[in-house]
Amino acid sequence: MNRLLGAWGEQIAVDHLLGLGWTIADRNWRCDAGELDIVALEPLPGRPPCVVVVEVKAKAGTRYGPPLEAITHRKLNRLRALAVRWVREHPGVGLGLRLDAVGVLKSPGCAPRLTHVRGAS
Repeated sequence: MNRLLGAWGEQIAVDHLLGLGWTIADRNWRCDAGELDIVALEPLPGRPPCVVVVEVKAKAGTRYGPPLEAITHRKLNRLRALAVRWVREHPGVGLGLRLDAVGVLKSPGCAPRLTHVRGAS
């Protein structure tokens, strides 16, 4: 169930980012050090796009807290290192690098609730 919920949450996040006019550069990018859920390119007027690594957390309830509470400082540090590695392996894709987080809450009978935190730290 967790894998299905995670894939569902990632698709909701991708749809949200595409709706903002962003381009998805990579999904579920893996290397020996870990995985990035989404790498997106945010268009910037008159400049190359910004590379945005998006960590997605989806939950089916708040019994153990909201989705974004699952992103710990340790996880953020690992994501930062992975983001730098992705940029090094994909030179010239964009300018700048940012880490965002998207939480998706699934509640029975309700539309998904999405929270997008830019520059998650």
